[in-house]
Amino acid sequence: MEDKEYDLLAKFNTTHWWILARRKIVHHVISTLHLPKNSKILEVGCGMGGNLSMLSEYGQLYATDMSEKAVAYSKSLNITNNIETGFLPEEPAFKGKIFNLIVAMDVIEHIDDDIGSLQQLYTQLDEGGKILITVPAFAFLWSSHDEHAHHKRRYTKPTLFNAIDDAGFKIDYVSYYNFWLFPLVLCVRMLSKLFKKQYDSPQSNLKETNPIVNYILEKIFASERFFIPKASFPFGVSLIAVISKK
Repeated sequence: MEDKEYDLLAKFNTTHWWILARRKIVHHVISTLHLPKNSKILEVGCGMGGNLSMLSEYGQLYATDMSEKAVAYSKSLNITNNIETGFLPEEPAFKGKIFNLIVAMDVIEHIDDDIGSLQQLYTQLDEGGKILITVPAFAFLWSSHDEHAHHKRRYTKPTLFNAIDDAGFKIDYVSYYNFWLFPLVLCVRMLSKLFKKQYDSPQSNLKETNPIVNYILEKIFASERFFIPKASFPFGVSLIAVISKK
């Protein structure tokens, strides 16, 4: 990602509606996994450490990011010292360590070899362990933000399933999410493509939002945790999946 995006993550880690809602949804899904006590947990692509406090509730936490800036900032939060730079699939962090839970939130869409990256994580997963991943959905939602964030692709449920299957995993649960706000996001993306050359100057979606609007959007999006993982939404802005070894 651009250095600017890391700066924005640090700025909005505890305030932006999308970040807060996604964190609440992931927190809820993890709580349903019934992890063993003293679990070893790895966050791949930890960014500026916004999820570390939440993830540390579930066990001994490790984290990695390809950015030295992100690793240094995350260490400064003093939540865990087990943070290293790493690059999937060739140079993973904590090689040889085995984890009960691996979390990769909006990570594999940044990597050319997404299947190879999942295969590498397979080698670091305990036999009864789980991997939780989130990715952006639908190529027709491609926007300036995808360019700015250096995304390689957006997924559909079938393409995500194929990548997971090719990497040797089985899917325990998969669903689109950010379902309630999908019509709004779709309209914004389509209008953006119609009325401006959005790719001339790629921009992040992480921007200052009116506090009232921010509050409403966060509540709407976060409410999906009451359905996930009991139900599966038919479409959404993103996908969430829990996977394990076959």
